[in-house]
Amino acid sequence: MSLGYRIEEIIFNLADAHLFFNDLEECDQVHIDDVSSDDNGQDLSNYNFSADGFRSSTNVNNSCISSTVRGGVDWMRKLAFRYRRMKEIYNTYRTNPQSLLGQQKHEDLLQLRLDIETLTGSWFTLAMKALSIISQR
Repeated sequence: MSLGYRIEEIIFNLADAHLFFNDLEECDQVHIDDVSSDDNGQDLSNYNFSADGFRSSTNVNNSCISSTVRGGVDWMRKLAFRYRRMKEIYNTYRTNPQSLLGQQKHEDLLQLRLDIETLTGSWFTLAMKALSIISQR
């Protein structure tokens, strides 16, 4: 259970810090590209996600309802911006998560993986070996 809690902590910290978890946890989107048609392509390099009014601090029951109408054009555009930013983050860091996590968190993740390997009899190594064999065939 301890290892499970450590995994959960890493996942939630990453989701909170980089993937708009608090903004999106109450939103129902099946796929990240579902709202791409609402994205106007605006440059997001200086966009302030925390101050754009997407979430209402007064409505704690449903964080997707803000001063703009949920499902309205403005709200959908802001939702699309968040999903586009998530996609950019994924594409940027998918081959180098250490850059996103930072050195200490990356080392913590590697240690957690080693602990899980020890506890499970090297299931990850065996799964990777099996997938490699399947891929070669």
